[in-house]
Amino acid sequence: VRCITACTINSKIYLVGGQLDCVLCYDPQDDSYEEVFDRLAPWDFCSAAVCGSEIIVTGGCRSIDDENYAYPTRTVQWYNVSSYNSWKREDLLPVPIAGHNSLIVSKR
Repeated sequence: VRCITACTINSKIYLVGGQLDCVLCYDPQDDSYEEVFDRLAPWDFCSAAVCGSEIIVTGGCRSIDDENYAYPTRTVQWYNVSSYNSWKREDLLPVPIAGHNSLIVSKR
């Protein structure tokens, strides 16, 4: 597996991106993995950040052609860890991006 990113919420580690077809949750206390939700859009080279109980996945690539060109996306995917059935996707980014970093800034 390559190009994955990880986030932590409530002492669990969530893995997204790369060639994964789902969000994986690792619980270090039980040393166990759980597939918690299928991805909604391609996410090779995506980025992820945490805001409250949500993992926000931005960008990524939808495919790589014969000349190894990756096609970035404008996708934003939200996964709410407190509600396992809450996973949504929209094309909100102003430009397609991949291979970037994300940061959440709180307005407190």
